[in-house]
Amino acid sequence: MEICASNHQHSHKLKAMITDFQPPHGSSDADNRRKDRLRKLGALSNAPRFFKDIWRINRSMFVATIFLRVVRSALPVLLLLVTKRVIDVVAHQAPLARSLRCFHGVSLQVCDAFIPWTQLIWVFVIAVTSLTFGKISSLLESILGGSYQHTASVALMRHASTLDLSSFENPKVQDQLDRARKQIAARTPLLAQSLSQIQSSLTLFAYATGVALYAPKLIVIIVLGWIPAALCGMHFNTVSYIEEKNKLPQRRYLDYLRNLVASSAPAKEIKGYRLADYFIEQYASLSNALHKQETHFVLRRTLVTSLLSCLGAIAQLCAYLYLIVAVMGGGLSIGGFAFLVMSLLRITNLMQSSTTGLTQLASQALYLDDLYDFLSEKSRMTEALSPRPFPQRMQSGVEFRNVSFEYTGAHTHAINDISFTLRPGEVIAFVGENGAGKSTIVKLLSRMYDATSGSILIDGADISDYSTDDIRSNIVTTHQDFIRYQLRAIDNVRFGDILDGANEERIHRSIDYASAAALIAKLKGGLRQIVGHLFEGGVGLSGGEWQKLAIARSYMGRAQIYIFDEPTASLDAKSEQATFSRIKELARGASAVIISHRFSTVRMADRIYVMDGGKIIQAGTHEQLMATPGSYSDLFTLQAAGYR
Repeated sequence: MEICASNHQHSHKLKAMITDFQPPHGSSDADNRRKDRLRKLGALSNAPRFFKDIWRINRSMFVATIFLRVVRSALPVLLLLVTKRVIDVVAHQAPLARSLRCFHGVSLQVCDAFIPWTQLIWVFVIAVTSLTFGKISSLLESILGGSYQHTASVALMRHASTLDLSSFENPKVQDQLDRARKQIAARTPLLAQSLSQIQSSLTLFAYATGVALYAPKLIVIIVLGWIPAALCGMHFNTVSYIEEKNKLPQRRYLDYLRNLVASSAPAKEIKGYRLADYFIEQYASLSNALHKQETHFVLRRTLVTSLLSCLGAIAQLCAYLYLIVAVMGGGLSIGGFAFLVMSLLRITNLMQSSTTGLTQLASQALYLDDLYDFLSEKSRMTEALSPRPFPQRMQSGVEFRNVSFEYTGAHTHAINDISFTLRPGEVIAFVGENGAGKSTIVKLLSRMYDATSGSILIDGADISDYSTDDIRSNIVTTHQDFIRYQLRAIDNVRFGDILDGANEERIHRSIDYASAAALIAKLKGGLRQIVGHLFEGGVGLSGGEWQKLAIARSYMGRAQIYIFDEPTASLDAKSEQATFSRIKELARGASAVIISHRFSTVRMADRIYVMDGGKIIQAGTHEQLMATPGSYSDLFTLQAAGYR
């Protein structure tokens, strides 16, 4: 009973912690609103860059789209002017036509003379032109929008490939990348929205000009009735953007919970520990809280904007009374009355839609900030302006000289004052408990990070003097958390050297070296078999089988240094022994680094470094270390006892 009560209390506390999960606030909501209004207006400065990008994609199509939008902006006003003329002609001719009783069959020819055919033809031409130009505009903008999405996606991927590992581990950069990646598709309609806003503004100006020529006072009345609702709309749109931005961490957390329960990778453990109900409860609780907040906001916005919209309705009523008095007094024709009434309706609608559209456009442009901010993110590692050519064959090898490294935000060094050498043709191993700093050495050697202090030398030159491409072409790493490519088996191997990925002789040799030939033989489709369950027809593999493919992938490289980070963690004893034999054979033409916490697997190394707390505490061959009392002999004996 006590245990159940304890678990219940723990669950309640954790539920409260997750439910109350909130992003940090560095300033008040009022400050946030003020800053985001300014940022939103400033985001409109992205428009020139956005249009410049569209211009580069297809200049002639972009010019044609602008031309069509400008013409379409004038067509509604032109149609209304022609309609005014039709109404005036009909109002003037109708009494005379009725007096001739043309509609009772007396004289169809006389009746025909009173019909304003010219104006009616113009109405038809304008209507067809507007419809046709609208369809063509939609087509061109759809093509340009799709092209922009493609171009921006490629640019995002290319830029992401240039960033160093620390950039991807920076939460700020990760947020930028996530938002940019998710918003590229959503920004595809931005071109149409921008051009629609321009078209609406031009049409609004044309209507306002026409009304001002007849009755300038009407413009003043409509604008005064529109301003309060416009300011209110801008306010609520700004608040909506702030709320959405502030809830991004919570939504990402909801995505994480949803993926835990509804994805294949964690399914075994979620079911095994019966965690599904718990995570569903946490998701439902947080999601429901967000939904209530959003509902409250929508209700408040609807109520306030509805009340303020009444002011616009009152302004319209005043305008109509003004026009009725003008018609009754003979100062305005029936056609003029119809023109002004319809113009006022269109002006009111256009002002409302333009205000909303401009605010939404500014909000949309804010998401371009995410893309452009990410594209402006620079790698924290500097490339040499004139990089040294990597040696065709290393002479002195690699030297770590008093190297220390501290991860961003950490309070202690991951490794501290590390010194060792790796000579050509050698196999060295790093052993130690988890968190001892072994994998950090891998990242520094392959220049995923730069050392905080100390030097890493390759043939006597600092590692930063070489280009990162050359370094990674000559140093191949099989990572502990290797990728399981849910593609064909051959892809999982050939990605180790994509430039020579069609060389099936090398592919088969790499598979043999990784003891993966039996695996390929049992696959129904052989090397062309899709592996993994992500795509239809895929075949599931065990952890050890995935690891064999990862090892085969590393053998595809034409490297001078091979790094194996826990290369046999998922292998059986026979495959483990074969793997280390291959590594020793491989080292005859290259060097190898083995990272492991299993002491029994590294006996064949030329030199073994024992790590603890980010430092090297022992070094030597297996025999030397076993003959010396210390951590290695103690841990080796302890691990060996498990096999007796």
